[in-house]
Amino acid sequence: MGRRRLSILGSISNIAGVTLASRPDVNPGVPLELEGTRYPGGKAFNRAAFTPAPGGQQGNLGRNVLRGFGAW
Repeated sequence: MGRRRLSILGSISNIAGVTLASRPDVNPGVPLELEGTRYPGGKAFNRAAFTPAPGGQQGNLGRNVLRGFGAW
């Protein structure tokens, strides 16, 4: 069974009746994932790798860039 692709969403804005769930900006040089025994399953997404995009705008993190971690 393959791992699902995931999108991380930042803020949710409502502009003129349209709801926009924006993706965040990626902080260059910061790993997107963390690994180690302190994380359930040995991996976690790194919150420090992302910064909220300006209100009403999409950040530079692509859609479905990340893969989910396996679950048992």
